[in-house]
Amino acid sequence: MWTLSVISTAPVTLTSWSLVIQFAGDVPLTVRPAASANQQKFIAAVAHAPGANGTTFITDVRLFNRGASSAQVTAVFTPTGGDGRTNFAAVRIVIQPAQVVAIDDIVRTLLQSAGTGQLQIIGASDQ
Repeated sequence: MWTLSVISTAPVTLTSWSLVIQFAGDVPLTVRPAASANQQKFIAAVAHAPGANGTTFITDVRLFNRGASSAQVTAVFTPTGGDGRTNFAAVRIVIQPAQVVAIDDIVRTLLQSAGTGQLQIIGASDQ
């Protein structure tokens, strides 16, 4: 069990916070995962970036597993202007059968990145 304490000398309102958990054995990928054409999908523009009038442009993603067994997919973010062979963020996602995984602001929350870029989703072609 843990407790979050926010202490300030002035009145404040906590509007947002996040927690990053890295499980034992969860190691960031150092080599970009490979995939055949029928195993990958792309979202051409994703971001966690400043928008107009003080807003933030974010990308929310929903992944559905239409299969009868759990599916493991890998989400790979390549920053705009980055060399995708060496400059990327990747994370594995497990989706149970007939379930949807909702990932709000995927660039910041799941991939621990910021800015604009593209998202590649790698998984089995039947899921």
